[in-house]
Amino acid sequence: MSSSSNKRQVSLAVLIAGAVIVLFGVVLAAGHIIPAAPTQATSNHPVTTPVAGTPYPHAPGPVPTIGPLPTRSPSCPQTHFDVINPRSGTDKMAVNLDGQIPGVTALTGGFEDSWAIGIASGIFYYHMTGGEVEEPYAYRGYGFITVNLDYIDGCAANVAATPYPPVPNPEGKFYLTPGKDGAVIFTNISGSVISFKTTDGTSGSFNYVTGTFLP
Repeated sequence: MSSSSNKRQVSLAVLIAGAVIVLFGVVLAAGHIIPAAPTQATSNHPVTTPVAGTPYPHAPGPVPTIGPLPTRSPSCPQTHFDVINPRSGTDKMAVNLDGQIPGVTALTGGFEDSWAIGIASGIFYYHMTGGEVEEPYAYRGYGFITVNLDYIDGCAANVAATPYPPVPNPEGKFYLTPGKDGAVIFTNISGSVISFKTTDGTSGSFNYVTGTFLP
């Protein structure tokens, strides 16, 4: 009886020991699969408690300031009138003439060969350019004159408390010479009439206020 009881006690002890070993193995395996949360001592990003009045360590610096913007000039009037300026061969300026020739929808361009400043008219003054059409091919060789109005004092117009009247025809007016005589080069200006010559040697005059070529 005593021997049998001892055997049962030994078997029970073995079973308990085995269960403990198995449970320890499960806990050990779980530790490898799900790591424990880092403590304050082992964390790579320790939590700090902010202190009142202490700036945040990553706060941006002071916003840079810029000085006052330049003020607009109250006046800058155009003072030179009846002025012409023929351009030299290397000083010609390519210009876009799209939409300038009535009925032409193709890409249109040319070269500006001279410019001029005409007379004043109220708060506006006239300025003109002369040149030659290059494209489209059908119009190559025609000279042209453009006429624009602008404010005599553009600065005053920009800062005026009461808006100035708008510039009439802000895109300007475009005129082709009567014939294919080459580029228009201004030679003289007197009042509303500007004189010119062309690269083919033709001379002519143009009233830029009425927009007519004179005989």
